[in-house]
Amino acid sequence: IDDQGLIALAAPLRQLPALTYLARRNNQIGDEGLAALVAPGEGVLLKLERLTFANNQNTGKGLASLAPPLGGARGWFTS
Repeated sequence: IDDQGLIALAAPLRQLPALTYLARRNNQIGDEGLAALVAPGEGVLLKLERLTFANNQNTGKGLASLAPPLGGARGWFTS
């Protein structure tokens, strides 16, 4: 999937309060798609402990933008 695909999935994913691990490897997801996961709106991924977005189009800056909304050091991220 690409940015638009993750943007479409972001709101439903944020409605999964027990979600602890999210992996989207080998896609075309960029920073815009990642930002959709923490965009203002309903639901927050409070239990999320691990994100994996390896082999996508995202940058370190995009991954770093997820840290504050997802609890900073609470989770850990791989790209």
